[in-house]
Amino acid sequence: MNPLVVFLIMISIIGLAPSHAWAQEAAAAGDNENLSPGLLVFLDCERRTCDQNYLRREITFINYVRDRQDAQIHILVTNQAAGSGQEYRFNFIGLREFEGDDTQQV
Repeated sequence: MNPLVVFLIMISIIGLAPSHAWAQEAAAAGDNENLSPGLLVFLDCERRTCDQNYLRREITFINYVRDRQDAQIHILVTNQAAGSGQEYRFNFIGLREFEGDDTQQV
């Protein structure tokens, strides 16, 4: 099964947990050097849009990178007001070997 599809399914199951607290992780030199095997993902969302710490803690089978150029998949998370709350949209943008394999999940 395509790793992008597996990731899409997992993120859909877990969803987003809103958070008012935000902790910025310090960028350390060489973060990407000692990664375990798995997808390299650049998560692109604003503090108000998603809780990156929650997603990183709950989805552990991928490697999060700090630079988009190092990633295989760029995930752009956006949200907008919906009838009864917020609608979150995940745009999965394939990079490197997944280039052109883009998808969108609401």
